[in-house]
Amino acid sequence: MVLDPAIINATEYLDATQQYIDYCAANSISTKVFFTTGPVDGSCATGELGYNKNLMYEAIRTYAKANSSRILFDYADILCYDDGGQTPNTTTWNGHVYPVITETNLNPVYSGHIHRVAE
Repeated sequence: MVLDPAIINATEYLDATQQYIDYCAANSISTKVFFTTGPVDGSCATGELGYNKNLMYEAIRTYAKANSSRILFDYADILCYDDGGQTPNTTTWNGHVYPVITETNLNPVYSGHIHRVAE
């Protein structure tokens, strides 16, 4: 059985982040560590890489939801919705449908993916 590279990357990321959380707890270091997803535009949104990124983000969400003490900053999800909360844009790769950045958040006038609402 060959593991999907996105799942391997997610496992490494989740393991490293959890180890840091455990280290802080074991050493009485008061901190809040959070898990996060990443961008869903450009090369991170297209083709096989885009689909694999989506799988990785789903693995991160599942892991964070499994324990109420885990904090998730779901950047990918934020980028997929605009202020109206509409259903996110989607794309497909090899028959798989997955969400990508909304046109509202892809405005090239601003950097960092998210911009203020047009006035």
